[in-house]
Amino acid sequence: MEYNDMKEMQAKIKLIAVDMDGTFLDDQMNYQRSVFRKIYEYFKKNDIHFVVASGNQYYQLKSFFDDFQDELTYISENGALIIEKQQEIFHNEISCQDVEVIVQRLQKDKRIGICLCGMKSAYILNGSIEFYHCYSKYYYRLEMIESLQEIDDTILKIALMVPEDETDDILQELIKDLSHVIEPVSSGHGSIDLIVSGFNKATAIEFLCERYHISLDECAAFGDGGNDIKMIQKVKYGFAMKNGSQAIKDIADYIVPSNNEHGVIQTLLEIFDIPAVSEREKALLGMWYDPNHNPQVVEDRLNTHHLCYLYNQTDPLELKKRQSILEEIFQSQVHNLEIVPPFLCDCGPYIQFGKNIFVNSHAYFMDGAQITIGDNVFIGPSVGLYTAIHPLNYKKRNAGYEKAKPITIGDNVWLGANVIVLPGVTIGSGSVIGAGSVVNKDIPENVVAFGNPCRVVKTIEQND
Repeated sequence: MEYNDMKEMQAKIKLIAVDMDGTFLDDQMNYQRSVFRKIYEYFKKNDIHFVVASGNQYYQLKSFFDDFQDELTYISENGALIIEKQQEIFHNEISCQDVEVIVQRLQKDKRIGICLCGMKSAYILNGSIEFYHCYSKYYYRLEMIESLQEIDDTILKIALMVPEDETDDILQELIKDLSHVIEPVSSGHGSIDLIVSGFNKATAIEFLCERYHISLDECAAFGDGGNDIKMIQKVKYGFAMKNGSQAIKDIADYIVPSNNEHGVIQTLLEIFDIPAVSEREKALLGMWYDPNHNPQVVEDRLNTHHLCYLYNQTDPLELKKRQSILEEIFQSQVHNLEIVPPFLCDCGPYIQFGKNIFVNSHAYFMDGAQITIGDNVFIGPSVGLYTAIHPLNYKKRNAGYEKAKPITIGDNVWLGANVIVLPGVTIGSGSVIGAGSVVNKDIPENVVAFGNPCRVVKTIEQND
């Protein structure tokens, strides 16, 4: 984003709506809670409304924010239900007659799994255990039923599970057959939602704008899927995730980093001046940060270098002392970890080790971002794991800024002598990287790879 755009947004934005799956949450259904807490405290002080806007059930959404004392506003079920500070302020419903018509049509297609989403709970109709387990990730309250007569609830929306590669075809068929009673929309990941026509995330935001006496020109929204398009179009500042569908990218004002790169939180930190967020927290989010002038970052790095110095001066027979220093460096227990001195890292706690790991001499782990190393890993002498990225523009580089991307080494990996692993790389379990290689791209599991740049040479048959 251009600097002027960010200054304008900082001055104007009074409401921010975020989709959850594929947007605010990463693929592990999590987010950077400690950083978001600081962002939210800033929003409260500056009268900025943070709104969760999702196709998911209210009870499920609320479970992600249990430590926020029920302060948030939730647009759930794709706009069918709005809860503000635990109080319902709006809902619509699908009539019993329309539910019967819709279900009769849906049951003709064996590819479709049916979940009826109500005020009290969600209900899987004649579904499998696999369907139940899948939807239990998105619906905190969920029941299995065999007949519509078992439901004593107001139905807000109907959610469908379909084969992912057939989503678009099934969606068009449902639009053709059911658009006179319900509006089918894609919610991504092999899912289709049937919602009351004229009620969606966009209309819910309009409702909140009237309630809060703000305009749509003071609103921003983040999304990744088809059910976010109207919301993104409705507000002044529409953000699509890099991992989102092409359709939403085409209509968004801005494309931001993916959900797994914490794109929403990154963007909010770029727009708003939030002093409580530290440089180290920015680094772990993959943002540009200042590692050279921030007193806390410099102090932490010097303390880590001091501990590495102490470790490197130990006698090889001082095994207990060595383990004690390693646990102080990494701030966690280590399990059969042997590191041959000299060894250097910059932070320590951002390196996560599995069990049974051997690191030969002169290794340098530049851990500005997370470095994750699995079980039974052999690391040869003079190996470098480098997470840092410096600006190409020399003025920014001379100013001391950098960013960092995580490195992941799977189980049972062997890195030969003088291997260099560059930022953002994942090396799959069971693979071997030949000596002197420069690994600048992900390496799959169970292969031999070497060279500069490193490339796969052959597959390893682990069962031989």
